[in-house]
Amino acid sequence: MVSSEAIQKKYLVTGGTGFLGIFLAKRLLEQGEQIYFLVRAKPGREPKTHIQTQLEQIGLEPRFFSQIHIVSGDTTKPKCGISHEWLMRHQYDIKAFWHVAGLVRFNDRKMLFSTNTGSVRHVIELAKDLGAHIYYVSTAYVVGESRKHELFEDALTHSDTFRNSYEKSKYEGERLLAAQIASGTVSATIFRPSILVGHSETGVTLSYTGYYVPLFFFAMLRQQYPFMIQLPFIAPYVRGATLNLIPIDHAVRLMCAIA
Repeated sequence: MVSSEAIQKKYLVTGGTGFLGIFLAKRLLEQGEQIYFLVRAKPGREPKTHIQTQLEQIGLEPRFFSQIHIVSGDTTKPKCGISHEWLMRHQYDIKAFWHVAGLVRFNDRKMLFSTNTGSVRHVIELAKDLGAHIYYVSTAYVVGESRKHELFEDALTHSDTFRNSYEKSKYEGERLLAAQIASGTVSATIFRPSILVGHSETGVTLSYTGYYVPLFFFAMLRQQYPFMIQLPFIAPYVRGATLNLIPIDHAVRLMCAIA
């Protein structure tokens, strides 16, 4: 049973249909929050039905569906493409803005900077208009190729190189937000999760990008050639290396606890 006070909280969420976003939305909805999903309109697909289907797949009970709201927009556009009328109606009504949307690719520099860097600028504009706190999901990899064993909040001052355009685009997005925080024009919390993987107990995942790409490849290979199931799989590794992974449910739990 959620309290009436919790039910009154309203959050605007970008990337709510993505891997992290949908698990985060599930937890917030179960806590009694009202969630406004920022979505881009797609021909032939009703966004609320699509979101409800995804949430059911990861275990959300239908009784929480009344707390789901849809806002048409696009994070690559000024003020995230949200209409002036909606902004006026919800000014100081939204408790916080969860910016989870992001592009995880490594070889499309133009699109990466538009999505991962430019969108932060638009989120800042929107948060100022709404008078809302920003919860921004970055990545542990903003540290680039740093060889330090411990990295703290001031890691953005580093001058190391980056392995790919994804890391650089997220780094530049953080710098934009950090400058606004320092100037006092916005309040924000930045999260830097490492590589997200499926649920710690069920293994459920809605994404097969990043870490899952090679696993998915070998799964498909073995499915196509059953005899390979009996063959050993040998992969090179660095002795003493650790895996920088975090189950999706742990990441969401920690983010909500900090928020």
